[in-house]
Amino acid sequence: MAPPFPGMGGFFRGNPFGIATEGVYLVIIAAICLFIYFKTKESFELTRHQGIRYFRNAFLFFSLAFFFRFLFVIIHLYTIPYQIHLPREIMQAGLWLNAYASSMAIISLAFSTLWKRLPDKINWTLVMNAVSIAIMAGTFFTRSPHLLLLSQAALIAFAIFAIPNKKTSKVYLTYLLFLVAWALNFILIIIPRFSIAGRGIVYAAQVVLFIIILRKVIRATHHDKETRPVGSHL
Repeated sequence: MAPPFPGMGGFFRGNPFGIATEGVYLVIIAAICLFIYFKTKESFELTRHQGIRYFRNAFLFFSLAFFFRFLFVIIHLYTIPYQIHLPREIMQAGLWLNAYASSMAIISLAFSTLWKRLPDKINWTLVMNAVSIAIMAGTFFTRSPHLLLLSQAALIAFAIFAIPNKKTSKVYLTYLLFLVAWALNFILIIIPRFSIAGRGIVYAAQVVLFIIILRKVIRATHHDKETRPVGSHL
């Protein structure tokens, strides 16, 4: 959902307003994700529904992914004006952590609908971490945001494909909103030197989509918490 800082080098260089725009966008999205995580806490505690647990974890990892990306912004904010040159490994650490956290988030989202069909004998937490670490390692060795982008595209497609009864499932619409929000990042990948105004439009669209998802979650948590899990209302 949060690909690795596409084209940020040209966007940030000598452009404090661009840094501020990126920072505000990241803080808003991370805050929405954290709010959803805590908003669904009561529903999980009341039902112990595993689908809700995976759903909550997805938003926790999404918030971490955006937080790591925000750290990247902060580093640029304090290094560019003073022409401080940090080792490449430090500058790219946010990319690797972002790749891990965002991959875990998407896998958790898929598992929120798949959990009933998963064999109990397999340690799925270990599998989730292994896949996410593999994607992170691939991003590290190739230095390519496109690998992360394609890997997460496959994960999101799998998450949507795994939803049962797509025509009647309200979860399907929620996941499609995630897909649209994630797909908007293609614009920033294809056009790395996108204008500030253009990026602002993309960021605003993503914020709107996350707010729509937030509203759906709020409605779900206020609707018959004790009898129906939050996932069924989304």
